[in-house]
Amino acid sequence: MTPARRKRFLGPSEHTVDKKGRMSFAKRFQDALDRDEENRPYGVMCLEPSHGRCIWVFNDEGFDREMEGFGTGAFAAEGAADLDSQRDFFEFVAEFTLDTSGRLVLPARFREIAGIEDEVVAVGMRSRAEIWSKDRWDDRHRGSKSPLHRAGGPEVEA
Repeated sequence: MTPARRKRFLGPSEHTVDKKGRMSFAKRFQDALDRDEENRPYGVMCLEPSHGRCIWVFNDEGFDREMEGFGTGAFAAEGAADLDSQRDFFEFVAEFTLDTSGRLVLPARFREIAGIEDEVVAVGMRSRAEIWSKDRWDDRHRGSKSPLHRAGGPEVEA
């Protein structure tokens, strides 16, 4: 018996966003999502908690695992400030179901804060996919572990 494949988000892909905020979601990312009773891919999306520079997309297991980490981090202590932090975070969390064409609808407020207009880069980060404005993705700081950084890639000046 072949073991079931693990649900992972891996690799990059570029997409356009239409006027209604819809983007194609790569098939390999769709395969990492859960399925509803009608076999449609679904999951949870949120703004990146620290700066809102991108949108995170999870399956149920990945989102639950991320929330467990919050129990020991910023949301662990009790008090008004911690409740405000939780409210700030959960204001920008949404469940979604892909449409019949495999498109993800990015809410207008999420797009505005993340600087997403008409082109995005979706990057698999194992337990989640990150959706970045193509401009923000291209302009971000590349760490020393990036092959493009070490090799003096196209956007790295020699």
